[in-house]
Amino acid sequence: MYMAHFSNEESELYSIFFKWSLTDNQIIPKDLIGFIKSHNLFDYAIRLNHEINITQAILLINAESKYKEYLINSCKDFLKISDSINFIVPNSSSDYDSCIMNLPKYQMRVRYDVYKHEDIPLGFEFQLFELLSNKINKAKFVYQINIRLYKPHSETVRKVRKFIARLNVEKPFTNEVNLFQTKLISKLNNEGFLACEFIAFDRKSTLKSFTNDFSDQFISSIGHLGFQEAPIEVGNFTDFLCTGCYPYSDQLTEIEDITSLASQFLNENKLFDFFTLEPFFKATSINQKNKSQSIIFISYSSSDSKFAIKLCDYLEKNGLTCWIAPRNIESDILPYTEAIERGISRACIVIVICSEIAYSSVHIPREIDIALENKLLIIPIRLQDIKPIGQLNYLLRTCQWLNAFDRDFGDTMNELLKRLRNHDLITFPYL
Repeated sequence: MYMAHFSNEESELYSIFFKWSLTDNQIIPKDLIGFIKSHNLFDYAIRLNHEINITQAILLINAESKYKEYLINSCKDFLKISDSINFIVPNSSSDYDSCIMNLPKYQMRVRYDVYKHEDIPLGFEFQLFELLSNKINKAKFVYQINIRLYKPHSETVRKVRKFIARLNVEKPFTNEVNLFQTKLISKLNNEGFLACEFIAFDRKSTLKSFTNDFSDQFISSIGHLGFQEAPIEVGNFTDFLCTGCYPYSDQLTEIEDITSLASQFLNENKLFDFFTLEPFFKATSINQKNKSQSIIFISYSSSDSKFAIKLCDYLEKNGLTCWIAPRNIESDILPYTEAIERGISRACIVIVICSEIAYSSVHIPREIDIALENKLLIIPIRLQDIKPIGQLNYLLRTCQWLNAFDRDFGDTMNELLKRLRNHDLITFPYL
């Protein structure tokens, strides 16, 4: 097994890679995911080399020179016990160079330190890999996400609290932006990963088209929160792509670094969702959802179960498919929370049943948050003439409400079906 050596005036590191062909919808085999989670002294990079109808995946593993022996021994031990897939490893410098160094010349990356409002930094939440859809599958490209395991230090937690306190006292942004920044920054109190994304194309025109699409999606998704330009940097990033090393520090030298770090943060579920994309690449736009799926996820409080079941029955009598707890959880072998997440990820629409009790629910905001991450259409149905409060007020403020109070159930359902038809996200078998 060959281990590449890289050095400059500031650092010295060693790198090994595993390569394999994609044969199913799991980009990274499960035992390799286990390897990543259990070896926190290394940095990693997952690369997809895509040509027409052929895609190979690569995991780059690198370590500082003091962990050189630990790196090669860990990799050798892994190969001895792994039986899930046939990995290719480099046996010489030419093996390494031919696989890793051969990169398309037109490159871009996502930047995480670009936004400020009156000298106050802003963080954002947007992943490049969610834009890798079938529309670029005909192009030759290299996508790479460099990752580092993240664990919050006491000093980081202290600075997170200090920055949030500053937002609450100074209120430099609108309430919506303040809430967004607080929620984003608070994630740094949890363990997860830091991620930096790159993509490279062999044609300049393809890169330009992709950056335009990235900008459009970014602005349409979170432009209303004050982001007027997408965080894109076009240039030569060969060093980071070839070594797999992480380009940013995870140490906070200034409290203003908080937002940059929070923008890089991914929780474990979010990152591993990428490792198991179905099919191959997941498109961001809700209009690219498979209409044959036609699944509607119903989110509700147990106190509103009578209305939820009645709604589900009505929709399914009209030829639609609903996902509703506890019915669909009981038919699933996954634990409760995982079943909920998978149910939402397979849906194209989420209907939220809102009531005074639902506004204080712990689970409903979590379900809506997952739906927003998946860029799903959300339709809130109000059972009472009461405005939402707390998290739901923030999460649902841009949604178009459907009122079910002071009217007949049939009238409400007729309006709902009309909206579903207008959005053209699902197929009505009986029309």
